[in-house]
Amino acid sequence: MITIVSQNKKINILYQTYDKFEAGLVLNGFEVKSARNKKVNISTAFIKLLYNQSELPEVFLIGGDFGGKDNARSIKLLLNRQEINKLIGKVQEKNFTLVPIKLYFKNNILKLDFAIAKGLKKYDKRKIIREKEENRYIRNI
Repeated sequence: MITIVSQNKKINILYQTYDKFEAGLVLNGFEVKSARNKKVNISTAFIKLLYNQSELPEVFLIGGDFGGKDNARSIKLLLNRQEINKLIGKVQEKNFTLVPIKLYFKNNILKLDFAIAKGLKKYDKRKIIREKEENRYIRNI
């Protein structure tokens, strides 16, 4: 059973998404509690590859608001080595970015869906908004 905790609703307007991934999170107790109470916001968060001292990259969620007073903490994402290597290749070679899509409970385990994405230009954003308005107008007729 899947229970959605938080969703980034502007993802389709701001970015063109390509590959999607699912990752677990390393959380403290109060962060899990605020996620169960749905007091989490990932719309301002982003995902970054950081290198530790042994030069092995790790993936972190930065800027997610988990409802606590100490919400400036970066949260480690749990991925296997092949997925991390795929992310490194895409992000470094083709200037893609990693954006969180949704945060949800899957069998009582908190998971994060994120995607490799490329930011859209202003005229592309206008075109998407115009198409949505036209489709809404056609449905209402």
